[in-house]
Amino acid sequence: PSKKGKLKRCTPNEQIVKLNAFKERYKMPALYYARNIGNYRLLYLAPDACGKLNVELSQKQLEWLKNEIAAHQSFSMIFFCHAPLMGTLEKYFDKINTPNTTAQPSDALREILKDAPKGSLWVSGHTHTPPTNSSFADDNINRYNENIVNIHNPTLDGKGLWTNSLYLYDDKIVVKTYDHIKDVWIEKFTREYKF
Repeated sequence: PSKKGKLKRCTPNEQIVKLNAFKERYKMPALYYARNIGNYRLLYLAPDACGKLNVELSQKQLEWLKNEIAAHQSFSMIFFCHAPLMGTLEKYFDKINTPNTTAQPSDALREILKDAPKGSLWVSGHTHTPPTNSSFADDNINRYNENIVNIHNPTLDGKGLWTNSLYLYDDKIVVKTYDHIKDVWIEKFTREYKF
C-alpha cells in the first residue's frame, strides 16, 4: 500500500517474484503450460507480461499459445485464464469489457484463438460474475469467435457460494453450477458443448 493506505501497482520485478511464488506454491511446471487429459488439451495461462494491465500475456506466451493451437487441432481445448475474453459479458458495470478486466492483448488473442477447435472453452473468474447476473451462462453473450465459449466463475465472497464443475466426456463437455448455500445443482445453468 501507499503511505495513504491505498493499493498501488507493484513493479514488473515484484510481479515476476509474485508469479514465481505462485508457481512454486502450487508446484506448477511453469508459469504457463499445457497437458492432456484424454482427448482434451488443457492450457493454463498466466499474466506474465507484467505491464500496466491486470491480465496481460507476454509476446512469448502468445507465440506459445499459437503453436499449441496449431499443433493440437485434434484435441478439444480448455483454456484457463484469470480474466475473461473481451466482449463475453454484458456491460453490467463500467469496468466490464475493458482492458483491465479482460485477457490482453485482446486483438492478438482474438486472432490466435480463431484457430482453436470448435467446442473449446475459456474458463475465467476475474470479474466474479455470479449466476444472478443475466450474462453468467448466456452462450449468445459468452461465445467468442464462434468456436469458444467463456465460462465465468463467481467469487466466494459470502453473498453467494457457487462453483462450476466441468465434466469431460469423449464427445462433449458438460458444465454444471452448484449452489453451496442451498445445496443444489442449478439445472438452468447446466450447459453442454459437443465437438
